[in-house]
Amino acid sequence: MTPEQAADQVCRAVADRPHNITPPLVRPADALGNLLRVPTDRLFEQYFRRGNARKRTP
Repeated sequence: MTPEQAADQVCRAVADRPHNITPPLVRPADALGNLLRVPTDRLFEQYFRRGNARKRTP
């Protein structure tokens, strides 16, 4: 391989690199987390509201 060919491959790899590198199994877990984020947040919100309401009442 000539130096020009090597430089071309390096430049192409730098220009076309992915924005992040993650293992394949992480993507489905991330998607599932995004789908369940709103219901989970609402559940925790209700839980903490109930806990705070119990602390306020003597």
